[in-house]
Amino acid sequence: MYYAEVSHRSDGGGGLVEENENIEMVDLTWEVLVAEPLQDAKTVIAVQWVRLRK
Repeated sequence: MYYAEVSHRSDGGGGLVEENENIEMVDLTWEVLVAEPLQDAKTVIAVQWVRLRK
């Protein structure tokens, strides 16, 4: 998990095919994000981190 601010988006995801990676970028509004059921601990931590800095 990491946080980065970017000035533009150049691609929709990525990953290395030879390492069976399939990384997908998903844009969500804050309202949609907090309404979604959180599936794992890393997502809970990330949402709490953002909430504390909002």
